[in-house]
Amino acid sequence: MHEAFYKYYTGTTNQEVIQFIIDEYKKLSATVSLQDQESIDIQKYTALGMWEFYPHKRLDEFEECFPEMEFEVTVGKLRGVRLVGRFDGLVKKDGKWWIREVKTTGLGMSQLMGRMQTSNQATTYVYGARKLGIDVQGVMFDCIRRPLLRKRQSERCIDFGKRIITVYKDDEKVLGDRKLYKRHFEYRNPTQLKHFEEDTMSVAKDIRRRNRENDWNRNLDQCWNYNALCPYSRICHMETPDKLTLDLFYKTRERN
Repeated sequence: MHEAFYKYYTGTTNQEVIQFIIDEYKKLSATVSLQDQESIDIQKYTALGMWEFYPHKRLDEFEECFPEMEFEVTVGKLRGVRLVGRFDGLVKKDGKWWIREVKTTGLGMSQLMGRMQTSNQATTYVYGARKLGIDVQGVMFDCIRRPLLRKRQSERCIDFGKRIITVYKDDEKVLGDRKLYKRHFEYRNPTQLKHFEEDTMSVAKDIRRRNRENDWNRNLDQCWNYNALCPYSRICHMETPDKLTLDLFYKTRERN
């Protein structure tokens, strides 16, 4: 979806974006087993529904639009440290600058809005933009939710796909937490940005000290993250990892 929006805001037509989504899932489907191809097809219909009925799809709604923008800024007075990131977009709307971010989620909208109030991502983006001298108001999140639908036992994949697309088409009739589209604005005040800077400097200093003293603690909460197992789990509980395992699964690099 991020790539679809990027293409749209750099001059690709709506129909070309739709064809891009179809082509990308066709490529992906060719790389998986027959058993997994149905799952890929369902993802394709979801992406097509997300895109086709997105309610803010107008090129003339912004006075200026810069799709994707990287930033690299200093953090306070900390030497040798740079904060690096990338916005989905930087837009000017009604004379004011906003960072534009596409957010796809499985959460209900009220739950997502609650999380965004303390989102480190939003704070980082506002901090980075203002350090660059861009007077952004905050982050404009374009939120798109995945529908909580299940394929019926006797339902063909194509029929389930049409049902998914219909749910997106009818979203304007839906109210409250079950909506699939929402534009949400997040602001950050000077105190929040000051706390962010202080916390980031503290973390950077702690990393430097631990790196210098080789003093690292394990964080078992991160063994599973984003539904993926930590890549170092194979050697985490080995007193001394054997060379065969290291050569087979990892690339050895210099310490720095």
